[in-house]
Amino acid sequence: MGERFMELGYSNRERVLKKTYHGMLFSRYFGQSVGRLYGKMSDDLRSVVMCHVEKNAQFADRLGMGVGYVYATLEPTLQHEVMQKAKEL
Repeated sequence: MGERFMELGYSNRERVLKKTYHGMLFSRYFGQSVGRLYGKMSDDLRSVVMCHVEKNAQFADRLGMGVGYVYATLEPTLQHEVMQKAKEL
């Protein structure tokens, strides 16, 4: 599901993100797969994802793992963004 997240329309993305609050396993695995796509997301989509990081610890934990897999390949500005967000949490 996470691998196709960017292809979903707005309402379907919102529906999927809401499901992360109702199932720990879904939240974790979805977060991890979305994290691996972090560098490919639009600024707007990254912003939406980061809003859920503040509200959902399971999602945040696995999103961090997913971003960790691709961190070295991210542009320096995105690496900085990730580190800033980590400091805030």
